[in-house]
Amino acid sequence: MSGHVRILVWLLTAAEDDLCFLLRSPLFLYAISPRLRHATNPLRVDGLIKAEDINIYALNMMIVRDDSSWATQLLYGGTSLIEGRQYITTEQAGFAQSFHWFRDEARFLNCEFHARELAAAEALGIAVSMKPAVVKPVQVDLRQTRARAAAQKQRRIVKLRIRYQMIHGRPVLMKGPR
Repeated sequence: MSGHVRILVWLLTAAEDDLCFLLRSPLFLYAISPRLRHATNPLRVDGLIKAEDINIYALNMMIVRDDSSWATQLLYGGTSLIEGRQYITTEQAGFAQSFHWFRDEARFLNCEFHARELAAAEALGIAVSMKPAVVKPVQVDLRQTRARAAAQKQRRIVKLRIRYQMIHGRPVLMKGPR
């Protein structure tokens, strides 16, 4: 696997968390609702779009070359929701930099909307108290080498499970334990 492909796989994996948060964020969905309505018929009668209304089969990523730039886009239907673009570049330079810009934009939007949701929760008085935990001092044995520490380290295997249910032919993520 080439170095560029490894970097792009890492960037896509890192962007997945940001995109998942954004597509479940009520504030983000409210902000992009005109684009979502333009992409499809009105999703709800009352005008509010919820995470359950998003058709995940209509989401796709496209990498395109326009004139003198590369663009990486997250599309819903045919409408661009998030875009990263590298201007004034050659075709031979490739799309990797536009992908970096896309990842940066997704990360920025994640931080922005997460902060806005926390501020709204604080204003409504429903924010969770985040008191700093008391940190116990760590005792370090200066005689122990990295190799010895690595040999003593126990490894754990973590299995991640995603629960979903098919509702009207669409997968919907389930919350909570079984």
